[in-house]
Amino acid sequence: MGILDDWVTEQGLDREVLHDYLDTISDNAHVVEQKIAQLRENPHDPKPVQVLFRLFHNLKGDARMCRFQLGDELAHQLESILG
Repeated sequence: MGILDDWVTEQGLDREVLHDYLDTISDNAHVVEQKIAQLRENPHDPKPVQVLFRLFHNLKGDARMCRFQLGDELAHQLESILG
């Protein structure tokens, strides 16, 4: 087993669930990039912030469901910055 496999096992995480969570993050990366670009163009538009807040809120919930504390904490911090 590699270092990542050891860490996943030590954390008591389900590899398949964690893989699905990371896929979700990857699938939404373009949305984050797009909304940040929109904010740069129009920093007073609340819509991109609302979309990003919902996205990070959902990722926080997903992280909690798969018991991925680091993902939960990171999403929470990003959500707090936006909220």
